[in-house]
Amino acid sequence: MITDRVDIEEHCAGNMFCFILCGSIAPTVCHQQRRIHHAQIAGRNRDADAVRAVAVVLGGQTVLRRLHTPLTPSLSSADLWTRYRWSINPSERREAALLLAARSADSAERSQRLLANQGWGNDPLADVTLKQQALNAAKLGQPSEEQKHWQDLLQRFPGSAASADARYYLGQDNPALHTELFRQQPGHPAAFAAAAEIKMQ
Repeated sequence: MITDRVDIEEHCAGNMFCFILCGSIAPTVCHQQRRIHHAQIAGRNRDADAVRAVAVVLGGQTVLRRLHTPLTPSLSSADLWTRYRWSINPSERREAALLLAARSADSAERSQRLLANQGWGNDPLADVTLKQQALNAAKLGQPSEEQKHWQDLLQRFPGSAASADARYYLGQDNPALHTELFRQQPGHPAAFAAAAEIKMQ
């Protein structure tokens, strides 16, 4: 129990706030006040730590945005592979996969591996991915896979430019799709190819 100035000094251990408080009020009250005071300090420290943590996170995100290099065909294959494997952005991974697949045109197997499961969502790149998957399947002699990708493309993206290719290829077994191609996309190269084939028959 704190009874005199010496006890107060030992109790307060150099804490000026506590020393002044204990010198003017009853020791028991002083002890309670000191605990409250320490709890308040701890709370302020936690708040300050939380603010600093948020600042670090936001600052880090800003730095990453500044350092981020947009994906372009001019990036090296090594850089594209890094984005494809490690980017936390699935759209960026798909874009990197498409660029890598374009550089692997002589290897349908590698292109197929890169583009596997990349035809998700409604992003414009999804229809391009499905088109490339269909073309790769054709190169690999996988007609059922090829047809599956063309049908998926046509069903999900009926108004896209790539859908003209789907109508062209599927129309070889379903002439109604060629008619649809001529009506909806007459200026597309796929429509010219289909028209030329019809004239040659």
